Amino acid sequence: NGRQVEDKPSTISDGAYWFESLPPGKYLIWAEARGHLAMEHPDTIEIKDSDQILRHNFQLIPEDQSTPVYLVGGVYDATVNTPDYPVYPATITLSFRHPLIYSPIDTVVITVTNNPDGSFGIRNLVPAIYDVRCTARGYNTEYITGLDLRYGPDTLFIYMKKQVDPP
Repeated sequence: NGRQVEDKPSTISDGAYWFESLPPGKYLIWAEARGHLAMEHPDTIEIKDSDQILRHNFQLIPEDQSTPVYLVGGVYDATVNTPDYPVYPATITLSFRHPLIYSPIDTVVITVTNNPDGSFGIRNLVPAIYDVRCTARGYNTEYITGLDLRYGPDTLFIYMKKQVDPP
């Protein structure tokens, strides 16, 4: 329902954790530990009553073993479907919900413009699942949801369709 609940669970030395008396609702769970990359559980957790027991495990990655997260790719004309016809300039916007930001607007947004050859690169990203929006004059906006960049770099080619003027 969009409510933010900030609650630190009880934990024991083996890493087991639990929340006490969470009201019924849907939750996203985020885990973090000193010396490790923080991680959001990939599924929404639904609590139907306060006595319900659910088991959800995390495997946190030590910071010194993490892979740098970046995205490279290009924006091209879909009618030709080849990198020989770049769409330039195009604006690529990445967004993700950051569970550690507690505000009415809890989305982090990163925006870049591609190069004349259509290519783009975004470095030093937070490991997360991103939504992508690509816009360019004369082309329909393209949307990609659920781009998983939690475990390392990726490549994304966006093929845009030209806008059709109404008759």
